[in-house]
Amino acid sequence: MDLLAAQAVVDADERSTSCGGRFSNFDVRAGAIRALSRTGVVAERDRLVGVIAEITERATGSVYRLVADDPPAHVKAFMATETVRAKVRVAGRLDVLARPGRSLLPDELHRLAPNADRSALDASQRVAACAIAGTDGLVTVTGPAGAGKTTMLRAAFAALTSQRRRMLVVAPTRKAASVASREVGAAASSIHALLLDHGYRWGTDEAGAKVWTRLRVGEVDPSTGAVYGGPTHYVLRSRARIVVDEAGMVDLQTANVLVELAIEQGVGLAFVGDTHQALPVGHAGAMGSAIRHANAAVELDTVHRFRDPDYAALTLRLRDAGNRERALVVAAELAEHGHVDRVDHHDAARERMVDAYFDWHARGKRVTLVSGTNAEADAINDAIQQRRVDQGELVVRVAAWGIGQQRILVGDTVQTRRNDRLTGVENRALVAERSSEGRVGGLWGRN
Repeated sequence: MDLLAAQAVVDADERSTSCGGRFSNFDVRAGAIRALSRTGVVAERDRLVGVIAEITERATGSVYRLVADDPPAHVKAFMATETVRAKVRVAGRLDVLARPGRSLLPDELHRLAPNADRSALDASQRVAACAIAGTDGLVTVTGPAGAGKTTMLRAAFAALTSQRRRMLVVAPTRKAASVASREVGAAASSIHALLLDHGYRWGTDEAGAKVWTRLRVGEVDPSTGAVYGGPTHYVLRSRARIVVDEAGMVDLQTANVLVELAIEQGVGLAFVGDTHQALPVGHAGAMGSAIRHANAAVELDTVHRFRDPDYAALTLRLRDAGNRERALVVAAELAEHGHVDRVDHHDAARERMVDAYFDWHARGKRVTLVSGTNAEADAINDAIQQRRVDQGELVVRVAAWGIGQQRILVGDTVQTRRNDRLTGVENRALVAERSSEGRVGGLWGRN
C-alpha cells in the first residue's frame, strides 16, 4: 500500500508541471486509481473504493501541504516533498555559485574580441556579452526570439578565447547544441551528455519517480558493467564558462545537478533563454531562480529577426501585456493580422492543424506543429497518417510498431536520431523532437 501511495504521488507530481508543482486531493486520488489499476487487481467496485481511499490517504499524508487548513478537494494545495526539496536545493546551490566577480568593460570586449562587429551589437547585447565573458559566477541573459542571442554569444566566445578561457555551450537537446556549436563556434554538447561524462546517471526509483545518481571514479556502471574512470569528453577547468542555451527548457532536477557540477569544478554558468517560450517537460522554475540569484541579469530588449518592425513590436507586447485591457488589444491585433485562427472546439483546432500540415506540405514547405501534451501529439500523428492512408500515399499491407504501439507503414518517413542514452528510431507519424528526458518538446512533420 505504501508503494501504491508513492506511485500515486509520482503520478500527481508528473501531471502538476503546468501548475508549478501543485496538485489537489482529486489529482492524488486519480493517481491512486491508476496505480491500483496497474497492479492487475480485479474486484468488485465496492471492494476497491476502500482500497483507493486508503491509498489516497497515505499519499496525501506523505506530501507537503501548502496551506494550514484542510483545503477543498479540488484546490491544488499539495506539492510532492521531493519537488519542494528540489526547489529549495537549487536556490541554495545557485546562491553558492553566484561568486562575485565583474563584467568586462565595453573597451575590454572590443580589445579581446577585435573581429566582432560592434555595429552588429545593440547596447543590451554588448552588456550581455561583457557579462558572460566576465568573471561573475552566475549570469543570466533573457530575451525574445530574434533578440540576437547568437550574435551576442559569438562576441562573448571570442572574448573568452582571448583570455584562454573555455566556453562550453550546452542545451536541452543534442540538435539544439549542434546548432549552437555551428553558429557560435564554441564546443557544444547536450546537457545530459555533459552530465553523463561526469558520472551522473538518470533513472527511476521503485515508485517510478525520476532520480539522478552519480558514479565516482573506480565504481562500476551498473548499466554497462564498465568501470567509470572520470570525464573524458568534457573536462572542465577553473574559470571556464558553461553557457546553457535554451535555458528556459531546463527542468528543475537537471538544473540541480548541473549547478552542483559547476560548483564542484569551479566554473561559471550563464543561463541564456526565455522563460516565456517553451517550458521544460519536467518542473519549471530553474531559470527564474537563476535570474533572482544571478550576479548579472541582462534582458535583451530589441528584436532583430523580423523584417516587419510592427510585428517585432507586437511580439514584445505579447510577452508582457501588463493587464487585461492591454492583453485584449494585443489579442485583437494578432487576430486582425491573421496570426490566430479561431475555432469552436478542441476537435476543430486539431483538424485545422492537420489541414495546415497538408496545405504546406503540398507546396513543398516544411511545417512544424506544436502540441501541449503527448496525447494530443499522438492524436495529430494518427490523424495525419490516416489521411495519408485514405489518399493512397501509404501502404497498409505491411506495418511495424514503434514506441507506445504507434503504427509505422510503408511510405512513412521516420527520424533516426542519436541522443545521450538511446540510439534508435523515433516512431511517430509526426516525429517528435524530444528533450533529453524523452518527452515531446515539439512536433516535426513526417512526409
